[in-house]
Amino acid sequence: SNNSGNSNNSGNSNNSGNSNNSGNSNNSGNSDSNNNGRTKNILLIGNTHFYFHSLATHIRAIQSYCILYLLEKLKNEYKKKYLQNVYVILCGDFNTNFDSEVFSFFEGKNINSNSDLWLDSKLFKEEYQNLDKYPNILDLKKNNNNNNNNNNNNNNNNDNNNNSNNNNNNNNNKTKKQFDDNTSDVSKDIESNVTNGPFLNRKQFLPLYSAYKKGDITYTNWNNNFIEVLDYIFVSPEFKIKKKLKGLNKNEFNKYKGLVSPIHPSDHLPIAVEIEL
Repeated sequence: SNNSGNSNNSGNSNNSGNSNNSGNSNNSGNSDSNNNGRTKNILLIGNTHFYFHSLATHIRAIQSYCILYLLEKLKNEYKKKYLQNVYVILCGDFNTNFDSEVFSFFEGKNINSNSDLWLDSKLFKEEYQNLDKYPNILDLKKNNNNNNNNNNNNNNNNDNNNNSNNNNNNNNNKTKKQFDDNTSDVSKDIESNVTNGPFLNRKQFLPLYSAYKKGDITYTNWNNNFIEVLDYIFVSPEFKIKKKLKGLNKNEFNKYKGLVSPIHPSDHLPIAVEIEL
C-alpha cells in the first residue's frame, strides 16, 4: 500500500496487489494527525495466485473460501481495534473464468454440496493415482535409447529390424489400450456416482465485486490455443470504479500464438483500475 498523502481518497489498484490510497490508510491502520490521532478508513489489500490445473476447480473453490475467511477475520480484528470502517481490495491470478462457480462465489453466490465442480475431485484424484501406470519421461528416454541401439545393431539385418518395429508397435498399442481402458473406467465411475463436497456459504463473509465485468476485457492469458480472462480485482461494494485499463489487441500477438513474445515478456496481461471511496 502506497500512501500518496493527497487530501482525497481515490486510489489505483492493480493485480500485483499495489494500491495507492490518498486517504492515508492501509492494513496497518495509519493515523491522521488532523483527526486527533484517530485512524481513518482501514484498507486491506490481498494478492493471490490460485492453483492452475484444469481438473482442480474444487481446489480453487476451497482456496476462495480460505482467503475470504482470512479477510473476514482480519476485517473484524481491525474494526474492533480501530472502530473504523474496513474496506478490501483483492487482486490476483485466480485461474478461473467469468463463467465459473469460483468467480460467482466471490461475487456472492454459494457453492452447493452437489455442485458439478466437486466431480473434478474424483477426476483429479484418479489422474494422479494412475500416473504410475503410464510411461514416465525416464522410461520413454530409456526405450528410445534401446530402440536406437537396436537399430544400430541390426542395420544389416532387415528381418530383425522388422521384428523390432513390430514389437515397438505392439508395445505402443498396448500402452494406448491401457490408457483408453483406464480413462473409460474413470468416466463410467463418474457417470454412475454423484460426488458431494462441502457446502460453501458465501453469505458469512464480506461482500466483494469484480472491477472487471465480462466483456470489459477479452483475455488476460494467452498460451497457444488457451485464451481466457484469469486475472481479477475484487473490491468492497463501497468502492466506485472510475477507470479500467483496457486489454491489448489480439491481432498484435497472432503471429506469436500467445502473449510471451519479443513485445511482451509474460503470459498474462496486467490489469488495473482507478477506484474512489
